[in-house]
Amino acid sequence: MDSVKYNLLLGQRYVERTYLVPRAGGESYIEALSRAVKKEGVDVIIPSPDPEVLAVSKHRASSRP
Repeated sequence: MDSVKYNLLLGQRYVERTYLVPRAGGESYIEALSRAVKKEGVDVIIPSPDPEVLAVSKHRASSRP
């Protein structure tokens, strides 16, 4: 999962699926992240870099089941 298509192309041989999402900071990022998490049954999110950490941290409570 990344907001830069080039980065997805570099790593796609190591994963089953990739997701192109908007840059962190807006609601559209959180919405896209939430859709991917639900679709894939993700248990743990490890955000990186700092803008993603901040965005996920701000919305952590609203994303819990």
